[in-house]
Amino acid sequence: MATSFVHRFNPRSIRSRLTACYAGILALTFSVTAVLGVWALSESIRSTADKELRARLATVRSYVEQEASGEGIKHLSEELNEDAVVNSASSYLRIVDQRGATIYASPNTADWPSLVSARQRLPEKGTFQTVQVHGRPFRIITAPVSIGRVQLGSPLEEFRELQQQFMWTAAFGIPLLLLIASGAGYWMGGRALRPVEKIATAARRITSANLSERLPYSGSKDELDRLSAMLNDMLAGLESAFRRITQFTADASHELRTPLAVIRTTAELMESRQRTFEEHRRAWASVLTQTERTTQLVDDLLTLARADAAVGALSVESVDVADVASTAVTDMHVLASAKGVKLQFSATTHPVIRGDEDALRRLFTILLDNALKATQPGGSVEVSVSEEYKEGHSRANIAVRDTGAGISAEDLPHIFDRFYRASKDRSRNTGGAGLGLAIAHWIVSQHGGTVHVQSGIGRGSIFQIILPATISTLHVAKTTPDSAILQN
Repeated sequence: MATSFVHRFNPRSIRSRLTACYAGILALTFSVTAVLGVWALSESIRSTADKELRARLATVRSYVEQEASGEGIKHLSEELNEDAVVNSASSYLRIVDQRGATIYASPNTADWPSLVSARQRLPEKGTFQTVQVHGRPFRIITAPVSIGRVQLGSPLEEFRELQQQFMWTAAFGIPLLLLIASGAGYWMGGRALRPVEKIATAARRITSANLSERLPYSGSKDELDRLSAMLNDMLAGLESAFRRITQFTADASHELRTPLAVIRTTAELMESRQRTFEEHRRAWASVLTQTERTTQLVDDLLTLARADAAVGALSVESVDVADVASTAVTDMHVLASAKGVKLQFSATTHPVIRGDEDALRRLFTILLDNALKATQPGGSVEVSVSEEYKEGHSRANIAVRDTGAGISAEDLPHIFDRFYRASKDRSRNTGGAGLGLAIAHWIVSQHGGTVHVQSGIGRGSIFQIILPATISTLHVAKTTPDSAILQN
């Protein structure tokens, strides 16, 4: 048991530090309380003794005045020894006349300090002092009377004994209470921190192999439960990120394996026997095609990796969105013509935003490439740029519409996921590796914008991009080259 306690006790642990802090606060509290208690008790003793002495002084004065108005003061000493009225005060009483001669002095006052000189004026209420006579404490009052001076005393032994008992009780009781309270605090600290131990134990079990495990809840809805909830949310995010990385790696490996396999197979076939010039030409054309596809995939992966690492920040400048979109449409005109798809562009305004022109051109190229791939010959793709004002802010509104096959409701929430393709077959008929829309989404978010998709099977798709604009140049009547341009 002792070994277990020594093993579990750690002076640097939170439990030990809390106990030490708790014990220090209690020790300070008890000490201050004891000091204040002793002071309050002393003041109470002094106040009680003074009150009693004033009451006795009033009795003595009344008696002395009565005797002095009668037969005089010559029989006062005898009367004080016999008079029952002052019997309680006569044991500690001394009276002198105006010249300082003793009229009456009880035996217990022989060693008292001398009375104040008769020439010195005393306050009517008298003066108090505490003296030690043969080791016994006394509270003494000296006051004037009509015949001279009077001195009354009250022993403080019983009060001092009470005070000493209180001090001894505090001296022995405070350490005992402090020890008991510290032990109770250490035990309570252990119980309070037990959920932390459970959380730590559960956290030690969580590795990359079981990120789905979560930290326990105590059910008390206290700070530790809130901590567990926050850590569980963090673990859920880590699990999701880890799965995305794992899937990303697997998908990237899959996408890279195919073109590399084609290149390798082509090279092996060319090495297997003597080939004609035409066979060499076709083989090198295939190798070049796969190399270009691999290069594009590597570039896309590098872009997304930089996006995840938050490096390679965009170059921000003032960009005319309509001009960039028009340039992208011009570049894609050849592909649209080859496929027999009508490609149109229109712009009612020229909104200007703060952004990266190259990144925006790539955004429009990705959207147009996807639209052209999804649209059958005879269909159409339209790009429009407009500007709208909302809540006092200008926004650029870009829409890319196609008459393609559309996207199902099941696939729509995932189209911006990396390597996701609605076809599920990963065939080479549609081209690409499923990274284009992920890059497009990243570009939009880097410009502080949003992208929304409206689509349905057989109804085509509309990609709408909203970007915060700064200034614009209106072209209400302009029709060329922004309107009805590049139609097939």
